[in-house]
Formats: sequence, C-alpha cells, structure tokens
Amino acid sequence: MTQEELLAHGVNHSVVHEDVMIGAEDLRITGTTRTGETVPIFENGVWA
Repeated sequence: MTQEELLAHGVNHSVVHEDVMIGAEDLRITGTTRTGETVPIFENGVWA
C-alpha cells in the first residue's frame, strides 16, 4: 500500500515507541489522538 492508502485505512505511524509493564492495579494509560483528544486505554489495571 502507498502511504496515502495506509493513512486512508487509519494505519498509525509513529516514531515514538513505548513499552509498558501491564499488571499493576493502579496502572492508567491514556492515548492522545492527532486531534488532541485523550482516549483511555488502561484504567485501574484493566483494559478500558
């Protein structure tokens, strides 16, 4: 696929990569979309 086709299908491309340890009861992970909206991914140790 071309870069344009990938973007049209919503493929995420980032130079940033983070590894997280999953399992703590107080773990909270929040993502940020390209429009600046925050999206919960993990809340209180559970997938949101």
